[in-house]
Amino acid sequence: MPHLASGSDVWAAACTARTRLPWQCIPFQAARLLLFRRKQLCEQPVDALRSAAVATLRSSLFLTTYACSVWATHCFTHSVLRLHAPWLIFLCGALGGSSIFIEPSSRRPELALYTFGHAVRSFCNRMVERGLLRRSS
Repeated sequence: MPHLASGSDVWAAACTARTRLPWQCIPFQAARLLLFRRKQLCEQPVDALRSAAVATLRSSLFLTTYACSVWATHCFTHSVLRLHAPWLIFLCGALGGSSIFIEPSSRRPELALYTFGHAVRSFCNRMVERGLLRRSS
């Protein structure tokens, strides 16, 4: 993991329009509400919006906890403890991954599928860096 200069750099990199596809700009809970729970939204709008808001807050808490615990562990071990061992990546992942217990157990398979795609992309990028794969154009 690269050591980042500041949180604003991370935010700016994550929010660039060039890295986002159009459907990635729609909040997941809003899309889920409009696509799959339209009837409930029309019949009981307050309950539907309340449950979507709670789900959004819970997902935001999960993502915040995950990102903060991974980066805090990484920065602490590198900057304070001066440890630079490959196994620290696994420590960061394990501590960050424990934040999955914030989400309800019914959402965990969705999160696994979401993170699987990122893991495959990360793995392929590392293989390209090492010269074991060629980047397609």
